[in-house]
Amino acid sequence: MNIPLEPVPILREGSGYEETALVAGRLPSAAAIRRRIAENRSAPVRAVSGLSDFLPPASIKILCREFEQGCGPVFRDDMDRQVMTLLRRSNKNELLAIVDIGEGLENRDHKNGASLSHHQRFPG
Repeated sequence: MNIPLEPVPILREGSGYEETALVAGRLPSAAAIRRRIAENRSAPVRAVSGLSDFLPPASIKILCREFEQGCGPVFRDDMDRQVMTLLRRSNKNELLAIVDIGEGLENRDHKNGASLSHHQRFPG
C-alpha cells in the first residue's frame, strides 16, 4: 500500500498517564477511574455514578448497565487463580502460543507458575 500518511502527535491533556488522583476540572487518567471503581468494588454502579464530573454520560450509562448485568468490574487479581492454573498445567510450548509471551517470558512464567501460591502477587 502506498498511502501518504503523516503522523500527527496529540498532546495529552489533563492528568498524567498513571496518575491515580481524580482532580476536579481535569481529565482523569484511566488509572484514576479504575482506582475509584476498585475502591468501591462492592458497589461499582455507585462508584461509576460518582464519576459524573469525569466521564461522559454515555460512558457512565454503559458501565452502569454492564455492572448491573454482572459483566464487571474485573481486575487483575480477579484472574490470579485462573492464570496460576494455566501456568501450572501448561508446558513452555503451550505458553509460547499465548499472545505476548516470548523472548524468554515463557521460561519466567513457567517457573513462577510452579513456585507461587495463589495468594502471592504474580510478577508483571
